[in-house]
Amino acid sequence: MKTLISLLTLIAIVFAYVLSASLYVQGELVSAYLLVISSIASIVFWIESHDILKVRKRGNA
Repeated sequence: MKTLISLLTLIAIVFAYVLSASLYVQGELVSAYLLVISSIASIVFWIESHDILKVRKRGNA
């Protein structure tokens, strides 16, 4: 269940990028920029919460 929620969160973040591109094309620049900034913050917190950048040691090496 945790994996499903994690994947849905990542899909929502990607959808926010697509929506911001659509807003940018329509001329809603402020909304597009705010959505991109919030999406960047969201992806940073998503990566941090899943320890993707954490180096994991294997074996005795």
